[in-house]
Amino acid sequence: MKKYIAVNGDLGIRRLNDTDEELLMLGKWRDDERVSKYYGGRDKDNSLSALKEKYLDRIHGKSLIKPCIIEYLHKPSGYIQYYEFDEKKYKDHDLTAYNNAYGIDIFIAPDAGHSKGLGSKSLKLMCSYLFNTLNADIIEICPRSVNERAVRAYEKAGFKPYKRLKKGEFFEGEWFEEIVMIMTK
Repeated sequence: MKKYIAVNGDLGIRRLNDTDEELLMLGKWRDDERVSKYYGGRDKDNSLSALKEKYLDRIHGKSLIKPCIIEYLHKPSGYIQYYEFDEKKYKDHDLTAYNNAYGIDIFIAPDAGHSKGLGSKSLKLMCSYLFNTLNADIIEICPRSVNERAVRAYEKAGFKPYKRLKKGEFFEGEWFEEIVMIMTK
């Protein structure tokens, strides 16, 4: 039986498993243009060996980043990860007034379909877990400002724009502005 960290009706979030099958599924999603143009990058190696190098430490708790799979109707439907802030992130994002900050990254699997609200619902479920189980006092997500669809989905989930980082993310060889979006308990 699958162990979910958070469940709401037909939606569940569970930890990413250390199996070739799961990693290859993740790689297939990351290779899809609909995902890679916003998450990971079209220039990334998503071979099994590269995925193991990137995710195994995360899966086995040797990283602040905790990788998870979103399941809808018990079918893998996306990826979401959360992580505790380190001291540098608190300072860089002007969040030193908080004590227990977490960040989130997410994408919905290409074959799960978009415009169904799955991203917003998944974010709300993860935020509930972070606030109620891990006692987060603030959660942030940082989309690139050019990803207007993501910004709208995050606002729908309850995130508010907080600040802009002109050199927020180095992606596919160039710097992009990011919008720091926050939600407080």
